Amino acid sequence: MHVPLWQHTIDRLDDTSTVMLSGELDLSADRDIREAITNELQRPGLTRLHIDMSAVTFIDSTVLGTLVYAYNAAHDVGRHLTVSPSERVRRIVEITGLSYLLNPADR
Repeated sequence: MHVPLWQHTIDRLDDTSTVMLSGELDLSADRDIREAITNELQRPGLTRLHIDMSAVTFIDSTVLGTLVYAYNAAHDVGRHLTVSPSERVRRIVEITGLSYLLNPADR
């Protein structure tokens, strides 16, 4: 039996969608994460997309690329993007010079 190393769920409330991610995020998760983000950004009436990574234990460079994609895609369609990282994710984002992806309070 295969046990997934990661999970995602989506919570929608009014004009906000929250994509909640948990576990180890790597190349195997990237396509599904990108698809979820793309679908939510296209949702009618959406003004804010929040990516909750507080339960993420590992990310690789492909997932960092997806965060950059999410930031740019949200900007392109006039949506506000926020990211709440786990401590481990925050450190990786800062080390790679991508701190602009995080909420000001999480920098």
